[in-house]
Amino acid sequence: MKSRFLKKSSIVFLISIFFFLFPALLSSDTGENSVLKSKISLDDEISVLKNDLTGKSGQTLNNIVKKLFKAHKKRIKLDLNDETAILDFVYDDLKYGEGKYAVFLLSELTESPKASLKLASLNLEPDRQGKKIRMKSFTKNPLVSFFRIISGKNSYRFEKTKVNGLIRKINEKELSNEDRIVLSDIKIELTGTSKTSAPVTEITVGEKQEAVTEPVKEEPPQAEIQ
Repeated sequence: MKSRFLKKSSIVFLISIFFFLFPALLSSDTGENSVLKSKISLDDEISVLKNDLTGKSGQTLNNIVKKLFKAHKKRIKLDLNDETAILDFVYDDLKYGEGKYAVFLLSELTESPKASLKLASLNLEPDRQGKKIRMKSFTKNPLVSFFRIISGKNSYRFEKTKVNGLIRKINEKELSNEDRIVLSDIKIELTGTSKTSAPVTEITVGEKQEAVTEPVKEEPPQAEIQ
């Protein structure tokens, strides 16, 4: 009798565990699928809104931009580690907005070579030199944004002196060929010189000929800000 009771108890216990764990696992999987669907939906919405901006101006343009930024913020909050989604918002804010969200996001992405490169480029823009911008931050916790404001960490001043620190930590191996060109242009602008040399010319000295290479100073091209 005791043995049968223990067997029944064990079976009931195992069944209870199954019915407890299975819904939990199912809900976890459902939750992940729900987040993924939300990401895809927001990505599609962002793409549509960008297309809608073509040829628009005035209040119509402003209304679409507001919707676009709202969608961007929702998308980022779904995954705060999605660098592609964050940089997508950065480029759109620099293009259609005031760059207040962009600078905040770039300054937060301290481990991203692309973010450091973009922030370095912004600090070199002549029109931004010495200017201070009040950043717009957004997080899942409103208190974080509040404490940033009262602690004075919500402002950023564009300065050429910050560029060396930004590019020093960039690993060129992690950059695309296009980004490497941008980095090279930034370094040239900082030094004011170019590695480019004029064609080799021969100068006759007595009976000997010496090859002389004359350095050519070039105006460095501005990094294109998207």
